[in-house]
Amino acid sequence: MLVIPDTEAVVGHVRRGDSLTLRLPAEPQNVGRVRDEVVQHAEALGMPSSRVDDLKTIVSEACANVVRHAYAQDAIERPLEVEMAEEDEVLTVVVRDRGPASALQLVRVPAVCASVSS
Repeated sequence: MLVIPDTEAVVGHVRRGDSLTLRLPAEPQNVGRVRDEVVQHAEALGMPSSRVDDLKTIVSEACANVVRHAYAQDAIERPLEVEMAEEDEVLTVVVRDRGPASALQLVRVPAVCASVSS
């Protein structure tokens, strides 16, 4: 895992072939960082710009929800995890938190998940 020091946080970032894994503190400033990484990875995979725009909106909203709702204000650990993988021209993105009430919810978005190349 590549660890990149930040002014206030340590960012875990792994990029292998067609996948990307990010682990950051669930803080407002990290929503943009996640969005930028996901966009760069989607563009590198050849995703059309209209789908990249949709993906950017979806990931931004999901990460913002983690920042706003997943943890108590005084929580010491506040991980925001993002996994992105492409297999057989299907892109999967998982945004995960470790908050006490978190439940994995999978949402299929045909405009983004159907195909990387269309």
